[in-house]
Amino acid sequence: MGGPARQLRLVAQVQPIESRLHSRCGVPAIWPRPTQVGALRGLRVLDIGCGAGVLCEALAKLHATVVGADPAENLVQLARFHAMQSEVQVDYRCATAEALAASGEQFDVVLAMEVVEHVAESAIFIQRCAELVKPGGLAILSTINRTFMSFLFAIVMGEYVLRLLPLGTHQWKRFVRPDEIESTLARNGLERST
Repeated sequence: MGGPARQLRLVAQVQPIESRLHSRCGVPAIWPRPTQVGALRGLRVLDIGCGAGVLCEALAKLHATVVGADPAENLVQLARFHAMQSEVQVDYRCATAEALAASGEQFDVVLAMEVVEHVAESAIFIQRCAELVKPGGLAILSTINRTFMSFLFAIVMGEYVLRLLPLGTHQWKRFVRPDEIESTLARNGLERST
């Protein structure tokens, strides 16, 4: 969907994140120009489960210092290759949230976009993500809610009918309900912000 409806949805999704970056991390207010060069300068961002690095590169172009981490070496190599071709500086690592947390590293912003539903123990993963956030920082998690509709669309339609994803990409029992995430966040000193 393009046009005004798409732009309004984008505004609804980006403005809350931008305002939290501004209030919690001291990032200058950038809305309505989130693509302003240098908008994220001085911000250290971790993208856990970065895959081929699409989000990492976009953040690096806004001058964030970006670390992209993924346990799949082939995806990390692909991300490095693409970043080199795009002349974008991203520190790609073949690593897990658990390994990074054990190293003691911390970031202003930790992103886990569509990753939670792929890890074996979501509560432990979220705990490790929380450990990676600097005091006053921001964690942004995106995942699939465990509902009948998510089963129908993500698994049945996405994997079996339309074959957009390989069979077995998702396991419905690993989808996480919002209340499960909220209780894990609370146990780790984080609060849900909408």
